[in-house]
Amino acid sequence: MTRKTQILILTLLSIVFFFAYSSYLMGREVSFTTPDENVNLFYTRYVAENHSIVYEDALNESLDTTAIRPRGMRYQEGKVVPNLFFGMYFIYGGFQQVFGFLHLPDSAVLYLNPLFAVIGVWLLYFLVGEVFDEKTALISACLLFVLPPYWYWGSLFFSNILAVVLFIAALLFSFKALNRERPGFYALAGLFYGLTAFVRPDFVYLYPSVLVLILVRWRSIRIKYLGLAVLTFALSMAPLLLLNDYLYGGFLKTGQHVSLAWKGVVPPAGDRPDYLGENIALVLSAVPLSVFSFGGFIYLLRKRKHLDYLLLLPIPILLFGYFFLTGQPGRFDIIAHNSYVRYFVPIYVLMLPLFVIFLLRVVRKRYLVAAALVVFISFSVFTAYTGVLDTRRTAIYYAGKAGSIESQTESDAVIFCNSLDKILFPLRKVALYNFSEEAIDNAASLCSRMIDMGLPVYLVVERPSTTNLFSRLLEYYGCKMSVVDPANNLYSISKAKRI
Repeated sequence: MTRKTQILILTLLSIVFFFAYSSYLMGREVSFTTPDENVNLFYTRYVAENHSIVYEDALNESLDTTAIRPRGMRYQEGKVVPNLFFGMYFIYGGFQQVFGFLHLPDSAVLYLNPLFAVIGVWLLYFLVGEVFDEKTALISACLLFVLPPYWYWGSLFFSNILAVVLFIAALLFSFKALNRERPGFYALAGLFYGLTAFVRPDFVYLYPSVLVLILVRWRSIRIKYLGLAVLTFALSMAPLLLLNDYLYGGFLKTGQHVSLAWKGVVPPAGDRPDYLGENIALVLSAVPLSVFSFGGFIYLLRKRKHLDYLLLLPIPILLFGYFFLTGQPGRFDIIAHNSYVRYFVPIYVLMLPLFVIFLLRVVRKRYLVAAALVVFISFSVFTAYTGVLDTRRTAIYYAGKAGSIESQTESDAVIFCNSLDKILFPLRKVALYNFSEEAIDNAASLCSRMIDMGLPVYLVVERPSTTNLFSRLLEYYGCKMSVVDPANNLYSISKAKRI
């Protein structure tokens, strides 16, 4: 097959799968099923409009509380800041500004993840072509289109796929630099490694294998060019370090793990090393390529071929198992849209060429190769599409719920909720509570003080069994609950009339 034919195939599939990835968004109101997506979109737009990542809100300070903010944000030292990794906001915020100049709708920014997911397929094609051969590259790229975790997370507004794509670009330019010794490739490799860390600092679990790659290929490296790579890496990392220091009080403190020092970059998630092997096996089993990829790994290892590429996998897998997996995950939780799987996407992507190598070099027989590919593609499309479809249905339901609550509350209202901040913010200010009696007592006290300030206050009772507790504690603070929307368990809070 000629290179032009391969490019044509990938171009046609890129168009098809951009719409497949975007189908989650099309024909519906923007609403999310997770608080992270909601905060990601808010800050992307906020950075684009205000050129700042600090969200000013005087209400917390005037009430001496930290509760008035959604999950994914935290109130500290008079300002509300992201409690998530923020690199995505600046990259997508830049695109948002460009879209504004082009007079594209605000929702256009949501299509960046599907677009980058498609770009990532092309980058993998060039990476595998650089390391292996064009046939392996084409098949690997085509399989990446349907890889369930890649499809699922490429449809949603998370930063993981953007980081995966940046990391693939970094690897591509790394191998180009090793094979061609051009300074531009060194500079681009350093740049994209830095941008990967800027978007997802926790992806540094992938970097020790890159250091091993440098050591193994040391004779192929030009020292002066390596210095250029270090420089571009440092420059692209600088915004992350400076903003970490500004927002969280330490260069190596991050929003997602703000209470930790340098370990906050990759915090150990559990203390059960005896579960390490089973945890890794369970996460690997989420995608039906692991056994075959392992076969491809063994085949190349025995042939002593492409050892530099093989070194990219074992260390990240072990580090992932140690740092990210908490306890013993349930077998039925390890699915395409599980958070464990989300962090493992770069490993799945790097395993694809080994899967293809096993089929082409070990299995060989065309009918068996074809059967394996049909099974993999069928399973992947079914798994990814059903996962995205279920999430889309939930998002549509939440959009209706948010619209209903918005229409029944004032624009300056504060709504107390436990998890519905993901759909109510930024339509309304939200104040968080949990279900302990102490937390509900604090929420009731805060309601009373807000009403004294003249604010409209509402409560969404997300656990009906706590209704009586809310009523009793609000009564203690001189307030009462009135049903506004029984279907959504929405109550208005007002001062009780004294007799």
